[in-house]
Order: sequence, then structure tokens, then C-alpha cells
Amino acid sequence: MKSKLQMFFCSVWCILLSIVSPICYGIIYMNITGHAKGYAYDLGPEKDISIMIGVIELIIYLLLLIPTLLYLCKKFYNIKKWMLLLPLIGYVVFFGVGIKIMGWSVFLYCFGR
Repeated sequence: MKSKLQMFFCSVWCILLSIVSPICYGIIYMNITGHAKGYAYDLGPEKDISIMIGVIELIIYLLLLIPTLLYLCKKFYNIKKWMLLLPLIGYVVFFGVGIKIMGWSVFLYCFGR
């Protein structure tokens, strides 16, 4: 029972994280490239701080995502070997749902398009 409950909560966490991932990727990318306030604004000396914040955000995001994704992959692999890819496919599908929710043009704006 405990294992099923852990798997349920990890699945819900991974789904929620994959839905907000497009927003996270956009914010992290804008910070790392020095465009934290948008592409029409020059940060000047604040650019170094923006890059450091972007790197910290990336580390936090990866620390939140990778352990749960690896846990789910391991659990699904133990059920059946072919199920190893289910968490990764789910991540991609819910990532697409996140893009659909926020809109394609908003997602591309984060990357300067």
C-alpha cells in the first residue's frame, strides 16, 4: 500500500511539474541569456545577477524533476521492462498540454521568437 501511494504521489508530482515545465524552461532560458525583464529591455550590469539566478533556477528545477522521474522509470521497469518509457512519454505529453495551456506564441516569446 505504501509503495502504491508513493507511486501515485510521484506520478501526480511529475504530471504537475511537466505541465508547468514550458513556463519554467522559458523563465530559466530568459534568465540565463540575460533577458530577465524581456527582450526589449537591456539589463546592463544586472545581467550577471540574472545569469546566476537562472543557473540556480535550473539546478532547483532539475532537483525537483530528475529524482521523481527516475523513481517512476525504475518502478515501471520493475513492473514490465517495456513500461520504462511510460513516464518519459507522459512527461512529453503533459509538456505539450502545458504549451497548449499557455499558448504557442507565448512559449516562443520566451525564446525570443
